[in-house]
Amino acid sequence: MIIPAAAAKLGDRKLNDAAVELLLELCSAVGPSRVLQNVWSATQKTRSVMTLQGVVAFASKVVEDFSATALDLTGIVDFLRVSAG
Repeated sequence: MIIPAAAAKLGDRKLNDAAVELLLELCSAVGPSRVLQNVWSATQKTRSVMTLQGVVAFASKVVEDFSATALDLTGIVDFLRVSAG
């Protein structure tokens, strides 16, 4: 329940940093693949460019912090393909 709410704030000028911090803590607790999958599911239908940029920036941060080997890369590709439209 909390992941969709935080994901909706990615890219928000005021709340982006807090949303990223919360989601990164969740990545540490339950694993980055699971969190990213929920973020992608929550933002799949959004058309807000700011939110989509925030999601991509967050995914980049997760790759930096947790390494690509900890992630389901097919999920990243699927999200980018669907978001690109």
